[in-house]
Amino acid sequence: MAKIALLNRVRPSSKTGTALQRPIAEIADAKTIDENTEITSFHVAKTLREACEAQLARLKLSEARGELIRVDAVKAAVANVFSATRDALLQLPARLGPQLAAESDPAAAQNMLHAEIHQALQLLAEATERVAITEAAAP
Repeated sequence: MAKIALLNRVRPSSKTGTALQRPIAEIADAKTIDENTEITSFHVAKTLREACEAQLARLKLSEARGELIRVDAVKAAVANVFSATRDALLQLPARLGPQLAAESDPAAAQNMLHAEIHQALQLLAEATERVAITEAAAP
């Protein structure tokens, strides 16, 4: 797999590209391992390392530009938003029970309940802002 990835990234005329064209069995065969193979293996390893470093640099640049965010920060922010929304919804009966029982007008009771539910669900609507704030605060 690494051999295929390297072949896609190097020039066919290069030393690494030429070495990669050799069959894997030939490279792995203990009888054919010589000084050239050791040098080629070094070049292959060095090329793989540089390709990984370049990919890490691209990821860091994308993160610095704000194109990528950390998954753990998003998970934590979403968990906090869900927890706050759950708590707000679970508090509705205790907070509204006495007011709704005292209300004789069904429309007024419905409006009170509607307003409280929307206030609790507003936490979910603000989730994207909380994720952005959490990510900005993360190192």
